[in-house]
Amino acid sequence: PSVGFTCGDCPAGRSGDGVVCSDTNGCAGVACFAGVTCHDVAAPGEGYTCGACPSGYSGDGENCADIDDCAATPCGANGSCSDAGPNTYNCTCDSHYMFANGTCEVIDSCSTGEDDCVAAAICNHDGPGQHSCTCSGVGFSGDGTSSGSGCTDTDGCAAEPCFAGVA
Repeated sequence: PSVGFTCGDCPAGRSGDGVVCSDTNGCAGVACFAGVTCHDVAAPGEGYTCGACPSGYSGDGENCADIDDCAATPCGANGSCSDAGPNTYNCTCDSHYMFANGTCEVIDSCSTGEDDCVAAAICNHDGPGQHSCTCSGVGFSGDGTSSGSGCTDTDGCAAEPCFAGVA
């Protein structure tokens, strides 16, 4: 209390008893989003501003929400996406597809060795989860599979019907 005089209120952006007026901390008691910096507005201004939301979030810095990482369908048409937090997602690929090169790609059983073709057969990729085997070369017949007839040599000379020494 002053003797003989009275001071009025401090001007905008300042607080105190009127004799001493200090810049009011606009960030006192303010909750910007976790990890976001609060910036005091200097007197004569009042209040505060929050910095930008962290990577993977959108908002005003005080309220930030996880950006849906699945919105751009990163798994492609052959998988399902689940957002697993900021800048993170998980892909679950459909049957006969695997996650590679940033999307769900078809598994080519011929190139992965997951086919049932015999050594004398050529594996043909026919689509997701499908392949066929074709006996290679002239003189072979069969279905080309290890579980079926395989590839049989049908060359007429296999039984040596020609006269000895004549090919």
